[in-house]
Amino acid sequence: MSKRKAFMDKLKTIFCAVFRHSNIEEQFWGEHYCGRCRAKLGDSLAGVYRNSQVVGIHCDCEGCRERYAKMGWMDKFLAAKPEWLGEPPGYAERKRKEIDLDLERLPPGVEQL
Repeated sequence: MSKRKAFMDKLKTIFCAVFRHSNIEEQFWGEHYCGRCRAKLGDSLAGVYRNSQVVGIHCDCEGCRERYAKMGWMDKFLAAKPEWLGEPPGYAERKRKEIDLDLERLPPGVEQL
């Protein structure tokens, strides 16, 4: 790990400890992680975790876009940017449909997984 990356990881951890964790979160198998310092915030698979202000890094819904627009600097500072940022609404959904259409046009004899 480079010195710069180690310094930035330490800075993000300190910022979350002094202020608070970001509402920009990454979810994986029901576990919720801070989008800034990657600390585990909760578990909604085996437990209960609720936060009505969450913006998912990988989510492309209108609710997440609206909540991101309303967020202040404390949530956005040093946090990971959502994947859809800078793309028009519905971009990810259109890309998924294009991929599905390509899979439907597979040549004869090729099976889908």
